[in-house]
Amino acid sequence: CDDGNLCTDDSCNAVNDCQHANNTATCNDGNQCTDPDACALGTCKGTPKADGAACDDGKSCNVDSCQSVVCVGTPFASANFDTDGTPPAGWTAFSTAPITYEGSQGYTSKPNALYSPNNVGMSPMTVTSPVFTLPKGNTATLQFDILAAGGPSTKTITATLKCGDSETVLYSKYGTQGPGWSHYAYALDSFDGACGLKFSSNASMGLDTISIGCP
Repeated sequence: CDDGNLCTDDSCNAVNDCQHANNTATCNDGNQCTDPDACALGTCKGTPKADGAACDDGKSCNVDSCQSVVCVGTPFASANFDTDGTPPAGWTAFSTAPITYEGSQGYTSKPNALYSPNNVGMSPMTVTSPVFTLPKGNTATLQFDILAAGGPSTKTITATLKCGDSETVLYSKYGTQGPGWSHYAYALDSFDGACGLKFSSNASMGLDTISIGCP
């Protein structure tokens, strides 16, 4: 006989009943974040993988890893500037004017944002990401909030993506910008390999909620 449970050995007894004995057979609990899986007390039970183990959530717009026995997708790179005065790990920010991390709200209404004012004359500012890898066939999107208002008529702000030896300007604004924050999104499916992102301005600039991941 067969009760449909791989974790029991089934047989008919003398009174024509189907009896089920628990086994310790190898099984599959359907969770990528457990291995090995084995039957115990009639149920398939998995051994949790360590946090950070590779998995696949079926999306090509992020990087996946096991976290607390769940496959979690995270952006290839991201940065929010709700910090205590330093950029997120791996990111760098430089300006000839003081950089602040508070007192400004981004497009997505975060409480803080990175901002460098145009104090006296031109105040160049550069923000760079850590190196990240975009797989071929990815469906990732670059999204960011930017404050480009004010500044001189010669003000220039750019966002550049460098993958290998190839450098592409994704965003470029010249001259005095309109007021307030703006949100931008750019598909990155035509890029792959080891990449880095750089924002540059020769005057004031605000940045917040940068993400290279799922739209």
